[in-house]
Amino acid sequence: MGKKIALVLLLILMLGGALLQNIYVSKATAELTGDLEKITSALNAGNHQSAVSAADTFSANWEKEKPVFEALFEHDEVDIISATAKSIQSLCISNETADALSEIAAASYYIDHIMEINSIRLENIF
Repeated sequence: MGKKIALVLLLILMLGGALLQNIYVSKATAELTGDLEKITSALNAGNHQSAVSAADTFSANWEKEKPVFEALFEHDEVDIISATAKSIQSLCISNETADALSEIAAASYYIDHIMEINSIRLENIF
């Protein structure tokens, strides 16, 4: 009887942990994606200073979230997002809109990919 109770408690802890991870990653992903959208809007509007400020905000938010993402996910995606965050900053500073938009698309893809990896779907379970 004690083994069954321990197994049930372990299962509840695992499911609770997975749920909390999903909630955390969803919130962080939404925030990071929103930052990227602000950069894109500023670049498309030709507002150079606003784009630089939004790129700095994205980079700061990414650096805040990066340790948790490194603990939860593969480092390849995390490293790519880190590299694109720095690239976006420098491209916004040098006012290279087309290249910055390309890097924003890459960062957005990898952030969405991490969200897909984290989602509770049959293909992620099996």
